[in-house]
Amino acid sequence: MKDGLLETETRNVIGNKIIERMEAQETFEGKRYKIRSIIQMQARNLSSFLSGKREYKTFSFKW
Repeated sequence: MKDGLLETETRNVIGNKIIERMEAQETFEGKRYKIRSIIQMQARNLSSFLSGKREYKTFSFKW
């Protein structure tokens, strides 16, 4: 660590692990989806809830 910043190699490793996890699949509403898709769906669901159009159920998964 230099000047409080992670080294380039460390940033790359962390970034790759995050991307890898976002591509992993989890079960959501009875189907398998990539985590990045679940996040998008949850954002839409939250938006609909805030607009008064639907109920909102949270989703959680293990990292």
